[in-house]
Amino acid sequence: MGSVLWDKRLSVGSAILDEDHRGMMDALNELNENLDSPERLQDVFNRFVHLTGVHFKREEAMMRASGFMEIKEHVREHQGFILSIGNMQEQLKNRRGVINGELLEILRTWLLSHIMKMDGKYRGLLHDQGSKPLQ
Repeated sequence: MGSVLWDKRLSVGSAILDEDHRGMMDALNELNENLDSPERLQDVFNRFVHLTGVHFKREEAMMRASGFMEIKEHVREHQGFILSIGNMQEQLKNRRGVINGELLEILRTWLLSHIMKMDGKYRGLLHDQGSKPLQ
């Protein structure tokens, strides 16, 4: 998998959500850089799962606050992704799963597609309200 690079076309018009997206991309890039280190992969994947969950909660709260009409569809997509990466996390924890380039490409493709298609629907509608970037 190649690196996931931030591009201004990925901006959703909210500095805090854009920063969240960059953090998630950075975690995917770090996973890619550590494919030969199973111990490190577990930690980085756990961080990716955490960042994703925090981001989704923040984004959904902002969508509710703005009255975004397509929130139900958006939340369903988030829930499906959280379930998938949660299952991957559990498999890694129990040493029944593996992170490889193919899996990272699937995660990368999902994330970029979600940002451009789903998140793009609220571009310009959501406004930062004192939130801090993901840690």
